[in-house]
Amino acid sequence: MISIEIFRDKEQNITGLCSRGHAEYSSNGDDVVCAAVSMLVINSLNAIEKFSSTKAVLLDEDQEEGIINVKFEDIPDEKAQLILDTMLLGLNDVIKNYGKKYLRLSDTIGRR
Repeated sequence: MISIEIFRDKEQNITGLCSRGHAEYSSNGDDVVCAAVSMLVINSLNAIEKFSSTKAVLLDEDQEEGIINVKFEDIPDEKAQLILDTMLLGLNDVIKNYGKKYLRLSDTIGRR
């Protein structure tokens, strides 16, 4: 299962995210759930870097373990927030279409 934790401050601003694990929906190389989640997360982080002034710090990354752990230096600007909202929309659609057995999405407030 892929577990994605979205870190937020007390005002609900996203301060970072951590994605861990693999979906195990299908065999390695054929896993559409893992591919969809990876594409949504990685493309969103790349888009934030390219199209917004929000800076992200990569805290940890391990492709074999399926780990991407990112912290934002400041509150995401308007462009970054739109990209993050779009990512969350896509991730929730993955859950809706494939189920919570393969992807779990959670919010943590005030921990980071």
